[in-house]
Amino acid sequence: MIKSSPSPRLSIAVHGIGAHAQRTVLPAIKQCDAVELVGISTRNSEVRETQSAAWDCSGWSTLDEMLASADMDVVFIASPIRCHFEDGQKVIEAGRHLWCEKSFTHDTAQAATLVEVAASKDLAVCVSMAPVYHHQFQMLKALIADNAIGKVRSLASQFAFPHTDSDNSK
Repeated sequence: MIKSSPSPRLSIAVHGIGAHAQRTVLPAIKQCDAVELVGISTRNSEVRETQSAAWDCSGWSTLDEMLASADMDVVFIASPIRCHFEDGQKVIEAGRHLWCEKSFTHDTAQAATLVEVAASKDLAVCVSMAPVYHHQFQMLKALIADNAIGKVRSLASQFAFPHTDSDNSK
């Protein structure tokens, strides 16, 4: 349940502050008038200190520490995909709305479990699908809509992000 507050904005905390979260998630949250960034959590103490200072918010070293705080309505999970199910369970069990990066979980059974438990607690589960807003995707949609490449009968694509740093899962 969303807490009562004088502001209609949702308070949000982000768990998992890797390069993507620093480059895109945190700036997007700060630009959104509907939410207020209240904190971040990451095991990396240098990132935690730097990013919590940069975004003027609290910083915690673990998801459990963050969830012990009563300061957020929503937790955005930006941890490695292999952690999404377990992290999502913790968020929902703590009574917070779950927003998660794609891929949401490893399989549909895990996804169904999180959605069912959240629904039983009247909590929302939302999945971020940023690639559909990427300029490459938008250009492709425009080419198809303008019939610039002829009639499209089939399209197969792969949208991926290169791993430039093998230590980028902290």
